[in-house]
Amino acid sequence: MPLRLFVDTSAWLACYDQRDEHYASAQQIAERLRAQRACWVLSDLILAEGLTLIRYRLGHAWAVRFGRMVLDSHLVELIDVDESIRRRAWDIFQRYEDKDFSFVDCTSFAVMEQLKLQTAFAFDRHFEQYGFHLLGL
Repeated sequence: MPLRLFVDTSAWLACYDQRDEHYASAQQIAERLRAQRACWVLSDLILAEGLTLIRYRLGHAWAVRFGRMVLDSHLVELIDVDESIRRRAWDIFQRYEDKDFSFVDCTSFAVMEQLKLQTAFAFDRHFEQYGFHLLGL
């Protein structure tokens, strides 16, 4: 069975933006994941965040390229944040007053829990703080 992992906005940005401090690392990790034919999982909130940030950083054409790759690739699994994920994310958000998790982070954690994913491709230590294995940093 191929590796299935969650891919955070921080990793998507690092894969696309050559000026990103994690670009070289992201390229190496992405190449390794492609060679393994890994399934890249993301939520609709990560897609929205990624489209917006890539558009602002790199322009509309790059954002469209990213969107097409996510929406058309058979190696990418897009998860809609539904009511059960949103409620779990809200529980996480309320419980961790001592962390600066964003609500999008919390939805990502809830998706990972629901899908029983243990690994995130991210350059965001919040995934590690919550207890997931981190590819990236």
